Amino acid sequence: MNFKIRHIILLIGAVFTFQSLSATRIHGTVSDYANFELIFYRYSDLITEKTDTLFTLRIDSDGSFDKTFEMADTAPVYTLVGIYKIWFVAEPNGDYDLVFPDYVEKTNAEIYNPFFKPILLMAGMKGQGKTDLNYLINQFDSFYNDYLDSHLLDFLARGRDSGVEFYIDSLKQDFSYHENNYFNAWKKFRFANLRRIAYERNHRFTINQYFRQDEVHYQNPAYMFLFKELFENYFDRFLLRPDGEELLKAVNLAKSPHAISKVLSRMFELDNQALQEYVMIKGLRDAYFGDNFRKQPILITLDSIADFSNFPEHRIAAKNVIESLTHLAKGTLAPDFSFSTIDGKQGMLSELKNRYLYVAFYQTELTTCQQEIGPLIEQAIKHNGDFEVLMVLFDEDKYKAMNQLKHLDIPFEIVFPDNPEQIKKQWNLKTFPTYFLLDTQGKFIFSPAPSPTEQFENYFFRYVKD
Repeated sequence: MNFKIRHIILLIGAVFTFQSLSATRIHGTVSDYANFELIFYRYSDLITEKTDTLFTLRIDSDGSFDKTFEMADTAPVYTLVGIYKIWFVAEPNGDYDLVFPDYVEKTNAEIYNPFFKPILLMAGMKGQGKTDLNYLINQFDSFYNDYLDSHLLDFLARGRDSGVEFYIDSLKQDFSYHENNYFNAWKKFRFANLRRIAYERNHRFTINQYFRQDEVHYQNPAYMFLFKELFENYFDRFLLRPDGEELLKAVNLAKSPHAISKVLSRMFELDNQALQEYVMIKGLRDAYFGDNFRKQPILITLDSIADFSNFPEHRIAAKNVIESLTHLAKGTLAPDFSFSTIDGKQGMLSELKNRYLYVAFYQTELTTCQQEIGPLIEQAIKHNGDFEVLMVLFDEDKYKAMNQLKHLDIPFEIVFPDNPEQIKKQWNLKTFPTYFLLDTQGKFIFSPAPSPTEQFENYFFRYVKD
């Protein structure tokens, strides 16, 4: 081929490639958040709700920000700041002038409360039109939630006679002025949920009516809310059918997505192949926590889906399910993290191998931690040489924490995590103190481990002896 012609073709291809990249933009001014760094996330899949970091937003000293990032599809994104979880739906090529609420910092009680949940709040947006997706969702859900809250008891008592269909027709009319595929799915499955609560109680009917002939809306929370409701513990419920034994064999013996598919295909409402396989992933995940199906065949089957599914979203979801089921499990490698001592010495957990390691996550201001630190010190002294203790402190004020401990004769190393929030997430830390025991290769033995006041030493020596 002539060099000049080939050069032109390559140049045209590069232009088209560049144009196909969809730069989504957020910008605005939020003075309360001056000099903040906000991490924005999106969901890798909505079965596990595993999150991926999308980007870090650095807000200037005057509170202004302007950031572009890539979105290949329409999906919810969010950030955690103070007491809020602020979210919106990001579209490819979207442009959003965001407005955040006044900043409200979490109290210490909220920070260390394992049951604290941030307040879910949709980001405000300047200059939105009536046809903008986030405006549509926000307005629709405002009407929908108010109606559901005020009529729930009426739904349960009167069913179809509660006037639910009249309200659905009315809301359809109110939002009929704009067609958007994402919003259409949002409306469809919100309405389906209203009918399910009021009178459509047959799961198979609802699946056939709303899911069978539709695509799987992987990143649509309205779709996934109803999907999870309908297919909760689906495999265990399937065992109640006359042919339930066939599903048991397909999972426990065949360990094969194909064998499971042959059984599920008997359900006419699951003849949509994408839907059926996504149900399979959800069903296997739920079955893992029950007693009817063996765990290892479930993991083998999910691994096959993760490797060979024809649907990219399913490969991601299956991989995420495997990770969530085996995360922190006995025999798996502990998540690594970096830390520093009070005098600035840096280290990594992965460097502390060739010894049994009793990892103790603490926050010194908590009464529960204060009560257990004495027994922890006693066991560390008593069993010096059998195992080592690493205390990881999550106190924000390092010097205050060390000052509280200075009167104690502590025989083990005390460190502070470099990224506390990430470690809480990686190690699933809901409360303090929490303990783990690692073997000489850095793998979990007890996850979590008994505390010093729960006869930890007996469990440890029983393990060593066995």
